[in-house]
Amino acid sequence: MKKLFSIYLIFFSCIIFAQTGGSLTILCDNSEMFFVYLNGELQNKQPKSSVTIKNLNQRYYNVKVSFENTALKNITKNYVSILGRDGKTFEDAFYKIKIDSKTKKKKLNYYSGKEILPEIYAKQDILVINQDPSPNQNVTINNGINITINNKEKSKPNLDRKERKCPEMNSTEFEIAMKSIQKENFDEQKLAIAQNIILNNCLKTNQIAQITKTFSFADNQLKFTEQAYSVCIDIKNYYLIKDVFSFKIDQEKFMSFINSKK
Repeated sequence: MKKLFSIYLIFFSCIIFAQTGGSLTILCDNSEMFFVYLNGELQNKQPKSSVTIKNLNQRYYNVKVSFENTALKNITKNYVSILGRDGKTFEDAFYKIKIDSKTKKKKLNYYSGKEILPEIYAKQDILVINQDPSPNQNVTINNGINITINNKEKSKPNLDRKERKCPEMNSTEFEIAMKSIQKENFDEQKLAIAQNIILNNCLKTNQIAQITKTFSFADNQLKFTEQAYSVCIDIKNYYLIKDVFSFKIDQEKFMSFINSKK
């Protein structure tokens, strides 16, 4: 019985990764507009200062960046990875183009990445496991994620702020990050960049407030402030972000979240 369950569990694991791809975001520090080619294929018909390509299912890609400003030479970087640190799991990879203002030399450097783990597991309802473990028994599969098989509940990795270790983002880096966010027209793109920022950086309350103000909708403001809580350096001042919200009901939701963390 255990053997049969193990077979189904392995199949379950394989199904997840066979259907999962990563994404690649390339951002230019000084806002130069560019085109991106992956393995020789053009990805964006209009030049952009930030390009995101989704649903990538290869381990490595050959990347070429061609600038709208013809005075800037192309950047070519081979074997660009969209895999996480384990070398197996796809991630949302974030790369930055740095251009030296004096020499005009350009580099495409890895900046951060977010491992793709969340909702994937809950969506595997088409797979039927005939041999269930005992009720409410958690089974650990792939990257330490716990799944309660009988009711499809899942637990996400612990991101308690006491366990988070990240470098503080300096003023220059933050200014560049803000420009990248402000260039986007829609909240979805702004939130994606903001989430990448807090993956490997710690921020001050006023910095988190500035990013929060860039969102047009309160739902996205609340979502980001909840996610950024774990990387705030001066957490005692976090309540000050309340003033960013325009409506009292949203302010109350924000304060309720803070109180739940005490």
